[in-house]
Amino acid sequence: MLNQQQKRIIIFASFMLIIAVFFFAEALFLKVLSAVIVVIYVGFLIFLRNDQPAAPFPPPVPEPKIDEETEQDFVEPNGEIGFEEEESSFKVVGKKPSLTPDFQITGKYEPILEMPYDLKEQYAAIANEDIPQEIGKDGQFSFFLEKLLTILKESYHAHSAIYFWHLKKKGKISIEKYVTNSNDLKNKRFDIQDDMLSEIVEKGEPKLLNGILASVEGDLIRYYEHAQAIKSAVGVPVFFNNNVIGILLIDSKETDIYGIETIFSMGRFVRLITMMIQLFEERYVENISQKRLEGLIEFITPLSSIRNDMEVLDVVEQNIADLFHWDAFALVLFQPEQQKFVTAKVINKKNLKFIGENLEIELKGTVVGKCIISGKPIKYDNTADLPVKRFNQIEDIGFIGSLLAVPLVFNKQNYGVLYFENLKENAYSADDLRFLMSITSVLSYIMYSYTTNTLLRSLAAYDMETRVLNPKFFNQLLETEYNRVTLLQIPASLAMVKIDNLVQQESLFEESPVHKIVKAVADLLKDEIPSTGMLGRIDDLTFAIYFFNMTPQDVFIWGEKMRVKIARLNLQVIAKQSTFTASIGIASLLGRKSVQDVLADAELALNKAMQNGGNRTTNVN
Repeated sequence: MLNQQQKRIIIFASFMLIIAVFFFAEALFLKVLSAVIVVIYVGFLIFLRNDQPAAPFPPPVPEPKIDEETEQDFVEPNGEIGFEEEESSFKVVGKKPSLTPDFQITGKYEPILEMPYDLKEQYAAIANEDIPQEIGKDGQFSFFLEKLLTILKESYHAHSAIYFWHLKKKGKISIEKYVTNSNDLKNKRFDIQDDMLSEIVEKGEPKLLNGILASVEGDLIRYYEHAQAIKSAVGVPVFFNNNVIGILLIDSKETDIYGIETIFSMGRFVRLITMMIQLFEERYVENISQKRLEGLIEFITPLSSIRNDMEVLDVVEQNIADLFHWDAFALVLFQPEQQKFVTAKVINKKNLKFIGENLEIELKGTVVGKCIISGKPIKYDNTADLPVKRFNQIEDIGFIGSLLAVPLVFNKQNYGVLYFENLKENAYSADDLRFLMSITSVLSYIMYSYTTNTLLRSLAAYDMETRVLNPKFFNQLLETEYNRVTLLQIPASLAMVKIDNLVQQESLFEESPVHKIVKAVADLLKDEIPSTGMLGRIDDLTFAIYFFNMTPQDVFIWGEKMRVKIARLNLQVIAKQSTFTASIGIASLLGRKSVQDVLADAELALNKAMQNGGNRTTNVN
């Protein structure tokens, strides 16, 4: 049977034969006949050619699909793909298709992308984003959670990606972190009812919703203020220690966008979250234990070196910060002189509207007062439920969180209260309370020593270190002497002696020589003052001397002699012989309106002597 090409050759040959007849025939009849046949022949060809419908393009041949599991069976070592039938010699071998298409018109096709000029910098900013230094452990976890939710939302083209906490004890669900396109998200707690979130935490099973009707959206989706036209949502439980502690959820405005595979994929995100929770918990417990141990050691170590009120408060402030996480702290102490409890130290980390220092505690009708009277700790998981004020009826504290108050009881006597407040609810556990109670015996003893020493110092007239009058009693006696000499118009003077440059000389030694030097100068002054004089210690390095019946000129001569003796005083400190100098300022008691004026003039003279290089005696009269 002839094929199409052979038919075309025969038709063309016939046409040429008729044309030849027309040109070479001598008979007119044959010429006319051949011309008629040619016209008819050409007419039929044109008619049939135009009447025939255009042949459609052949359908594209689909590429053969290769099963991923068996793909390696068809890949030849030379990069060819082979299809071979069993018990047959039939074999089709072709080249392995390239992932990059080749276009024969313009050669090999290479896509051209517009790269930003700062591509490297933008990528580095994302990949090396620093965790904010000011956030704590909870903040670091929230930072990680926000990044994970961002990835989840972008991967599934979600409207919102949200992480919820399940508060099992309170039977509530709260939003911890979210990434959303909406501004109507409810950032509050939800009661467990019959919605999607409640079903997840009650059954501990994933939940997939597709084709959500607008009429039931408000009942199923309760975490928006207003309807968002949500059509699909997937929520999966987050397990930790075999308990549902949270929910990971995504939603969308498209119908049937999620499936069973989405649940399994979100399970991998949940595993990342639980791993991070475990790492944060282990690290947090380890850090807290270490800090608490260090805090206990710091509490015990400086007990023997505490000499004044401020050092006690500094010890408490430095070491109490590492025991718990708190936003506001108050140390309430008993003042034996005033016979009342006051806030001796207040620390406010977040600039909250809180109380100040030296606030008197009302024992009746306050939380701290109840803690003092009962001698038992008090803990509130939600300060919104407080039936009374915290410290005083005049306080104005409006923030809500949780608080913990622990009394400092020693020998059946209450010396104060440790008060902690946190902006988060349920911030303090029973373990925190037990730990704090276990260390209050040490802290209570510190407070006992502090209040006892304070009471003794208030009753003692002499400085315990130098055995000279302390500032309180020296000023009282100086007031009496001022009234006497002013009434009788008897000459009297006041001299202030201060050791020069002792701070600079401290750095020359391995341990501080201050106490040894101060005691040596005090002993020298006691030996050199007249019998009618009076010696007192004003501060750590300054002494005041009262001279009865001596003019400032007479005291100036005495001061010059004393200045030389102090300069010649040799002290052995760490096997080194060292000398020290002193500056002296002198003022008269006569002609002054009060004792405060006398002290101010003597201090002014002392400052002038020190400004001129020290080791000088100056008289302001």
